[in-house]
Amino acid sequence: MGFLKIQGNNTYYFGIDAIVVGSHTKCYDGGAIASGRRCPQEARRRPAEGPQKERPVNQDLRPSPSVDDAEADLVRLRQELALAQVRNAHAEAHVRDLEVALERERLSVIRPILRRFSRLVRRLAPKLGAALAAAARRRLLPGHPGADRPTLPALDLSRIETGRTGGGLVILLIGAVDWAFRIQRPQHLARALARRGHRVIYLQPNPSPGAVATVDWFDPGDPGVTVAAVGLGGRPLRPSRTLPDPELVRDLRAGVSALLDRLALAAADVVVVEHPFWAALALELPGAVVVYDCLDLHLGFHDTAGWIDAEERRLVARAELVVATSQPLADRFAGQRAVAVIRNAAADQFFAPPPADGRGRADGRRILGYYGAIAQWFDVALVAMLARSFPECRVVLVGDTAGADLAGLAGLPNVELVGELPFSTLPGHLHSFDVCLLPFLDTPLTRCTDATKLYEYCAAGKPVVATALPETRRLGEVIAVAEDRPDFVRLVGAALAAGADAAAASRRREWAAGETWAVRAGAFEQSFRAWFPRVSVIVLCYNRLDLTEACVTSLRNTAWPELEIILVDNASADATPAFLAETAAADPRCRALCHPGNLGFAAGMNSGVRVADGEILVLLNNDTVVPPDWLAPLVQPLLRDPRLGLVGPVTNAIDNEARVETAYRDPTGMLAFARRRAWSHHRLLLPCDRLGFFCVALRRQTWQAVGELDESFDVGYFEDDDYCLRVQAQGLSLAIAEGCFVHHAHGAAFALLDPERKAAIHQANKRRFEAKWGPWRAHHSRAPEP
Repeated sequence: MGFLKIQGNNTYYFGIDAIVVGSHTKCYDGGAIASGRRCPQEARRRPAEGPQKERPVNQDLRPSPSVDDAEADLVRLRQELALAQVRNAHAEAHVRDLEVALERERLSVIRPILRRFSRLVRRLAPKLGAALAAAARRRLLPGHPGADRPTLPALDLSRIETGRTGGGLVILLIGAVDWAFRIQRPQHLARALARRGHRVIYLQPNPSPGAVATVDWFDPGDPGVTVAAVGLGGRPLRPSRTLPDPELVRDLRAGVSALLDRLALAAADVVVVEHPFWAALALELPGAVVVYDCLDLHLGFHDTAGWIDAEERRLVARAELVVATSQPLADRFAGQRAVAVIRNAAADQFFAPPPADGRGRADGRRILGYYGAIAQWFDVALVAMLARSFPECRVVLVGDTAGADLAGLAGLPNVELVGELPFSTLPGHLHSFDVCLLPFLDTPLTRCTDATKLYEYCAAGKPVVATALPETRRLGEVIAVAEDRPDFVRLVGAALAAGADAAAASRRREWAAGETWAVRAGAFEQSFRAWFPRVSVIVLCYNRLDLTEACVTSLRNTAWPELEIILVDNASADATPAFLAETAAADPRCRALCHPGNLGFAAGMNSGVRVADGEILVLLNNDTVVPPDWLAPLVQPLLRDPRLGLVGPVTNAIDNEARVETAYRDPTGMLAFARRRAWSHHRLLLPCDRLGFFCVALRRQTWQAVGELDESFDVGYFEDDDYCLRVQAQGLSLAIAEGCFVHHAHGAAFALLDPERKAAIHQANKRRFEAKWGPWRAHHSRAPEP
């Protein structure tokens, strides 16, 4: 028999048959711990001892012959109680660990069986397989977030807009709940960000019952928002309990790839994660700035597995931006990183005006009202006290009661449990309330909560009484905050006595008008805009109009919100100057700079940088073609690591380790190759000591510290090697962004030169380089990739 023993501050456990606390044994059978009886294993092991009497808990306590002895016993009991509480805390922590281990073991056994069965059913009868998968989602995992919830209508595929729209970002928001289930922060944010001109894709957490990498589309009825669910072959998900193993993450990634592909998008610009379960997926999506929007203290929910904490800390460590809905949530990560506090808000235009279908009070009785989830954090005893204190009032509770013990409300005729209702009906109920309630228990979960309903209550101008919690205390000027239950009852009575106060209602509405989802979306945008700084791409051109046209056309399709294109011409003899002038006139992002003579590579690039105003500079040859999403993997490593000085892409043709093997034959094949490369090499960097300047990115401050390209290197050759060494002399490193691919027609410009002159330029520039740095070391290629 295995056992767990807690002695002092040390804990020992072997198996899970019994838990020994001090001198008492608790048996573990079938997942429940029963106290007050000996383990059946122990009874079998000691048959010769005969019947055993139950040992009283206070067996060691003797009748006290004096007051002094009684006081001594009281002190000892208090000490034992404190020690028992410590032991109990240790035991609870280990029980949580055991639950995680059991969950892993259960899934390791059940998953293969379910997957084989699902594959068999789908092979024999696809429609039956989908029906069984849906049934499994609802019945095999009771309480699963997708069970028996409202669903959206299917979207007419002809209405799905593809590609990018306007100058906004593509934001993939992975929700905590399905769009149609319960309208909360994720849906409000999605709508508000879409209204700011961004393309928002809302990924439902519950998968489609279809095969892996299939996509179901739903109609949210909101312009700029696309709602979708990806298929996982019939596997259900429960983010608070399902362990995100590598196979699951791979299938989720394939689904998101298919989703973006159907929308004609190579990648999302921003991924907003609303639950730590999605950490493994979000951190593997190419080109994306990951924003963790921390909604709650996840371990504060009774059904959350312990491994969520580890996933959350990994997400907090690696996400580009971490946002918390309350200050206590942000404080949890204070020692790990900076966290922005962006609280919840009110859909003021929805809640502020009285609805046309106001509920009213047919019986004339005043209403004490609450809407929202009624669960483990809901103070049932307080509500019962209110009902008894104000029998002339109706106490109306709107919301799902799963997880709540409502026995304390039995027999109270003025308490009405309405149940969960559609979001659209809430304003009608809210405007019928005379006093709005927030009767929460003081728990670790609620101490980290910023309740959205408080903003909505105030948007309707209603008087509010709330439990004293960190985020409710902050609102003490617009709501009443109760220190305990009697104080709560007193404040409700005062609000009823005050009646309708137009001035107070106006103050609440005015406050709520500044706490809207539009304001919060603006704060989000300001936070992640820092990861999309203004980029100036300087393109140096010399003849070869065909190459320049292809390069500039691809650049103008670049997906980046703040982009400047500086087109520099080194006295081309063909129609290049006219083309550049026409491009600059047609596209406000482009500027043309035409020189009367050929300044060479270094001087030409320097002239372009002098007129550029971007925080990030990208030097680019005109013999290149870039895919639409090339800038994110090239630029963002510079933002993540201040020790990085220069970043270059991989390419098809170059005389150094940036060259990779390719097999495409046309532009379509190139774009497909670049997309596959971005997904397979996301966030991977290859350290190096030299980069080819056919394409290189750096911060403006690096350019200012190192200086301009050395113009003593005539026409071209060696100025890039020289600059790489100068950057490293500043203590900065160089890297190749493995997920960024740029097509390069290597040597196109120098092919126009006479071979003898080209050789002479090469030799002269090599001598200049070696005079500065010593013997030049030839570039080398990378080893073949597997």
